[in-house]
Amino acid sequence: MPEADLAPVPLDRVVRAGLAAGALDLVLALGITFAVRGTIVPGKVLQSIAAGAVGDAAKEGGVRIWAAGAVLHFTIALIWAAIYAFSTRRLPPVRSLRMALGPARTGLLFGLVVWASMRFIVVPLSHAPSNAFKFSAVMVAMVVGHMVMIGLPIALISERD
Repeated sequence: MPEADLAPVPLDRVVRAGLAAGALDLVLALGITFAVRGTIVPGKVLQSIAAGAVGDAAKEGGVRIWAAGAVLHFTIALIWAAIYAFSTRRLPPVRSLRMALGPARTGLLFGLVVWASMRFIVVPLSHAPSNAFKFSAVMVAMVVGHMVMIGLPIALISERD
C-alpha cells in the first residue's frame, strides 16, 4: 500500500472540505425550501438547524439563533469532513473501498452515509421536530444533494494534492 494512502489528510484540507460542504449544504437547503415553499428565508433555515439544539425556543430567536444555527451547521460539516479524512486513512475496510472506487465515487457513497446518518440518527436524537419518513421527490433531492454537494466536495478537497 503506498505510503501516501496512509498519510493523514492535512488539517487545512479538512477545514476547507468542511466549509465547502457546509456552504453547499446551505445552498441545497435553500433550494429545496424554495422548491417546496416557493420562497427563500435563510433565517428560517438557520432557525431549523438551531432547533436541533434548543428545540422550539429557536422559533422565538432572531439573529442570535440564526448565528447559532450557522455555527452548529458548519461544526457538523467540519465533523463530517474529519470523519471522512480519518476513516479513509485509518480504517482498513474504508481505506480499501477508497482505493478501489477512487475519491469521486467514494465521496458520493460518503454523501449517502451522511444523509442516512443525519436522517435516521442525528436528527431523531436532537430536539428538532421529527418528520415521518416518506418517499418523495424532496427526499430524492435531499439524498442526491447530500451525495453531490456534501460527500463529493469533502472527498475531492480532502484528496487533492
